[in-house]
Formats: sequence, C-alpha cells, structure tokens
Amino acid sequence: MMTASIEHAEQALNKILSTSCHLSLATVDASGNPHASHTPFVVDKKKHFYVFISEVSATSANLLNNKEASIILLDRESADGDPFTPKRLRLQCNVVPVLKESDVWTDAMGKFEKEFAEKAKSVMEAPEQFLLIQLTPFRGRLVLSKDEIYDVDGNRLEEIKPFTP
Repeated sequence: MMTASIEHAEQALNKILSTSCHLSLATVDASGNPHASHTPFVVDKKKHFYVFISEVSATSANLLNNKEASIILLDRESADGDPFTPKRLRLQCNVVPVLKESDVWTDAMGKFEKEFAEKAKSVMEAPEQFLLIQLTPFRGRLVLSKDEIYDVDGNRLEEIKPFTP
C-alpha cells in the first residue's frame, strides 16, 4: 500500500511530466567541461525522454561521446512563485541515439509534431541536420518543497521514496 506522501509525490511527478515542454540538459565535453542547454522534449509511456537537436551542436557531440546526461524539469506554476523552491524533477539519464526512420523515430517525431505543431515545422522539414536522442532515466530526485524531497529510481520512475540525507 502506498502512503499518502508517496501518492502525492507520484501525482506531482506526473504533473511535471505532463505540463513541461522544455528541459534543461547538462552534458560534459571530452575534456570534462560542463555544458548546459535548454530544449523542447517529448516523453513516451515508458518515461523515456526525446530531444531533437542539431547534429553540429556541442550538446549532440557531448551526448554521443559520453552516453550520460542530467536533465531537469520545472513545474511551470511553482516556478512563477518562489524562485528558490520551484517544484522540480532532476534525472540522470542514459543516452541512446535513435535511428532515423525506425519505429521509435516515427513515434517520437509524431509526438513532436503533435506537441509543437507549426513551431517545429521548419526543424522537422530538415531532419537530416538533426539527431533524435532518447534519454532513459535511471535515477533522480523530485523536489516539491524544502521539506518534501524524494529519490526516484527505476526504468519508468516507478520507485519513489523519501530522501534521507
């Protein structure tokens, strides 16, 4: 049986996933220098994240060379409130390039088209210049307030437990 606080955390996590359309992405280059970027994303039922990024960007080189990245998503509503404690989900992810024209590619690109419609049209008309990257989370942290913090684990972010320092 799930406790009320875990149920609340699960609902908050799902709200962040369903209302966010951009994520911040942290990568590291070959020399160990950090690099941050901000990009639109879509997420599938398995809670795999997809980003569609330029092949010539530093971000794509870092993702392809390191195979791990960190992402953060902010709850839109709470980010407009107290700037020091927005509800947020931070995840460590494995990086998997998606083959063009594969079923995964077709499904993810369909989600981008549905989510971003006209805004994504010019980018999607030149897919040869872009990479579709799958970000598969393996652990993370959900922060709902300074006193309400959870560790998140599992392939589908299904394991939520209170954070203990």
